[in-house]
Amino acid sequence: MAEHSGQVRSYFQILIRLQNLRTQMNEWLNRGEDWQPTVDDIDNLLAYLQGMAVSARAWGLVGFTSMCLHVCERIEPLRRSGHMPRSMLEMLDVWVTYSERYLRRPQSAAHARLLVDQLNDRHWGTRLDPAEEARLLGELMEPVL
Repeated sequence: MAEHSGQVRSYFQILIRLQNLRTQMNEWLNRGEDWQPTVDDIDNLLAYLQGMAVSARAWGLVGFTSMCLHVCERIEPLRRSGHMPRSMLEMLDVWVTYSERYLRRPQSAAHARLLVDQLNDRHWGTRLDPAEEARLLGELMEPVL
């Protein structure tokens, strides 16, 4: 019973983190075209994503764990440069939306495909290689719940 309780807690932690991230994205996007997050803002963002990855792993969502870490990999260089363009904020906002849809129906091939396709969007700055894309899609479509 304790294991089930921990899994439920992990699931809700993911959802709460996604809601907090959505709120943050809305706030940042509403600050205007010229505003950019600080390095501390980006550090907090990375911490949220890494926390979601840990919770996803605990819940058995190996594919979503990988997805969170891939997003971190795309954001980390921006933290080092101290510059996060608005297009990246918009990409992250869409990723949060697709993630929420996926988490509501983790066995949905359509929602898994949306997440992978969005991660391959050129605005992220890099694409998955075909083998990694196939592996990630497979993991997303076969969660261990």
